[in-house]
Formats: sequence, structure tokens, C-alpha cells
Amino acid sequence: MAGIMEADMTGKNQKPVEYAGVLYPSMTALAAAYGLRRDTLNLRLKKHIPLDLPRYAKKTANYRSIDYRCVTYKSLGALAKAFGLKKQTCGMRLLRHIPLDRPLRKGALKPCEYQGRRYESLKDFARDNDIRYEDAHICIDGVKGRWLDEKE
Repeated sequence: MAGIMEADMTGKNQKPVEYAGVLYPSMTALAAAYGLRRDTLNLRLKKHIPLDLPRYAKKTANYRSIDYRCVTYKSLGALAKAFGLKKQTCGMRLLRHIPLDRPLRKGALKPCEYQGRRYESLKDFARDNDIRYEDAHICIDGVKGRWLDEKE
């Protein structure tokens, strides 16, 4: 049994991998070179996190800094705090390209437009068009509708 394990560990079925200009005989060898476990190595490679960062890089490294409107914030939490948002709200706005300085409003209270007609809220739109509130989002997010900014 020991012979079989040694054959597997020598890389009979493993492929060479290159990282940072260095060729390693296997992923296991790459993980060992950086003092990481295989699952940690795979996670860092998947998320494009440098392998040479400290073990608890989330707390110590600067790779999580965020640039927003020419200002660098040390973390998503710092950015959210600067705009008076919850961290989750800030992250979702960044993903959806919604300005962080837009006032907080619930979806039901956001102004919208459908076929050129303005509605003060999604609830007004649903009521005026005699459709379920749950289905109103589909209409506004579709081709004939759009969400409005506070100024419009």
C-alpha cells in the first residue's frame, strides 16, 4: 500500500503547473512551495488572490482596497461607512453600477416610468395598471419601463 501512495505522490498522474514564472511539477508542489494547503491554494487561484500573501491576508493585506471615484478606501466596510450604507447594500450597488450617493429608498417607493408615464412608486404602478405588485418589477425591468432617479 505504501508503494502505491508513493507512486501517486511522485506525480505520475500530476501535471506541471507554472506560477509567477516558475514551473512546479504539480499543484501539490506549488502549494508546498508557498506553505499552503491544497484547498487554500485552489481557492486563492480561483479568486485571483496572490499566493504569497500572509495566511490571514483578509486582515493584513491591502489587496481588498477599493477605488471609487478616484478615492481609495481600505475595505468595502470603509467605503460603505463613508457613504452611510450597510456593507451588503454597498456591495450590491457596486455590482449593479448604482451610484453610492443615491438616497436609500425601498423598491416599493422608487419612482419609475412605464411606456412614457411616470409613477411615484412601484405600488402606484401596480395599482394603476391592475397587476400584482410582485409582477410589477418585471414590467419596469423590461423593455418598456425604467427606474428613475430622484431628480427625474
